[in-house]
Parts: sequence; C-alpha cells; structure tokens
Amino acid sequence: MLIALHVIADLFWVGSILSVALLLARGPGDAQQRGAAARLIYRSIAAPSFGVAFLAGVALLGMNPTLYFKATHYMHGKLPLALGVVALHHVLGARAKKMEAGELQEAGPALGLGLGLAALAIGSALLVVLKPF
Repeated sequence: MLIALHVIADLFWVGSILSVALLLARGPGDAQQRGAAARLIYRSIAAPSFGVAFLAGVALLGMNPTLYFKATHYMHGKLPLALGVVALHHVLGARAKKMEAGELQEAGPALGLGLGLAALAIGSALLVVLKPF
C-alpha cells in the first residue's frame, strides 16, 4: 500500500510541478498573474503531493534498506535523479513566488527547468521499472 501511495503522490507531484513550469513560461496574462496561477498550483497540489511522496519514499527505504541498497542496486541511480527533481521543484516554486510578488517580470528558464525536471523524473521511473542493475 505504501508503494502505491508513493507512486500516486509522485504522479500528482510531477504533473503539477510541470504545470507550474508551463504556466510560468507560457500561461495567460502578465508575469504577476502567471506567477499567481502557478503558485496556486504549487501550494495546493505540487507541495502537498511532494510531501506525501517524500515521506512515503523515506518510509519505504527505512523499512527495507537491504532490499533497496544491497539486493537491488537501481536505487543508487534513482536517488540522485529524484534529488534533482526535488531541487528543480523548489527552484520553480521560488520563481513562482517571485513572479507573483512582482519581483520577476519574466519566467526566465522556467520552461527549460520543467523539461529538465521531466527528464529526471522519466529517468527515475525507468530505473524503478526496468531495474537494470
């Protein structure tokens, strides 16, 4: 059940944070309006689902570290990719906050950050599904 919770939370998290990136870069309205819309999604969906995914993931690792770090080795590749997704999540959230506050007038690299986040998330999922090592 915990694995299902982790996967479902990941789906909501990654989908919503990609929506944040897209809204920042290409959403309707001026920068402040795009920031407000992106931040609403960030606060109401992306951040809570990240919290659930993170806590479920930590619980899974804590319950059976031998499985994830000795019996199978894919986690050695998955964790750095997942940490990259976490980092980009926070960068996009900060950019949304600054745009909403009027501190930034352009989304800057938001779309590229979103594409990078998507690539890292895809890599992470592939490692878990394929378990290549």
